[in-house]
Amino acid sequence: MIFLRKSFALLAELWSRFWFAEVSPYPMALFRVLFGCYLLVYFLGSLPHISLFYSNAGVYCPVLVPDIAPNPPVAVVLYATTVALILALIVGYRARFVAPLVLIFYLYHFCLNIWVRACSYDRLVVMALIMLCLAPSDQVLSIGARRQRNGVEKQVSAWPARLLAIHLCLFYLSTGIYKLLSPDWQSGEIVKGVMTSNYSSDFAFAVVGLQLPSVLFDLMARSVIVFELICPVGFLIRELSIKFAFAKDSLHLRKVQYYFFAGAILFHAGIWIFMQIPQFFICPVFYVLFIPTSDIKYFIRTITGYIRRLLPDVSPGMELNAVYARSSDDESIG
Repeated sequence: MIFLRKSFALLAELWSRFWFAEVSPYPMALFRVLFGCYLLVYFLGSLPHISLFYSNAGVYCPVLVPDIAPNPPVAVVLYATTVALILALIVGYRARFVAPLVLIFYLYHFCLNIWVRACSYDRLVVMALIMLCLAPSDQVLSIGARRQRNGVEKQVSAWPARLLAIHLCLFYLSTGIYKLLSPDWQSGEIVKGVMTSNYSSDFAFAVVGLQLPSVLFDLMARSVIVFELICPVGFLIRELSIKFAFAKDSLHLRKVQYYFFAGAILFHAGIWIFMQIPQFFICPVFYVLFIPTSDIKYFIRTITGYIRRLLPDVSPGMELNAVYARSSDDESIG
């Protein structure tokens, strides 16, 4: 009985430590910036078609609501307001107030868009916006961030970043399991099919037109399944040591997760090139939640140092200078 009580107490402590540990604010802050940039590109893509997509003078398909599309001038104002809110989110201006507004305006435009399908990448966007509404993502890398006192970095709760990271892992894992169990994905014919669909690019049709061996397409289909199944684990691995039989030395790999990040980015780039679906680049935005804080700070130092060389007149008092402060904290989702 005592053993069970101690076991439950240990599990409760591990559970609480995993979800509610105090961690560095940099992963969520960088996620806010990159996610805001993704949303900005997403909306600017429809800039030439505001009246067509979002006004009563165009072609739209409202979801769950009656005919609510405004006239073109009002649609332009609402669209411009959305873009302004996204810019405010990127720079971290009152993020806890701006994020709910971005969510509302995003859902409004999403429900009017004729291309609305509630695809998996759309659900990732909504999930990210909900978490940004709940999480303090403007502690650093924002124009409203307070300066650190005595070089001590203010910590935040880990649960928003870890919930988003788990959501992404399940995103890859579930698609991999579905393809593994689907009869259609047991051969490369499914790959040929998606490369000659209505969404496919001219380049994809040209590749299929080369009449490549069927075994090559079979290999592509199986590679996709294997990669989607193992990449959630690969995202968590920072270092890996492999001991070979009958060998004295072992192979030590560092920063293993970055190889998986690179592979996943190439995978989504292929979807963009062959199927003309760039929206899946929302996934790499989530990768920063797996990266150690020290690596994030090094990346920011490199970028800000490069900017200073290009713009030597930039004020040295900007908040981004905080990343130069040394910190022993190396918290991340892993």
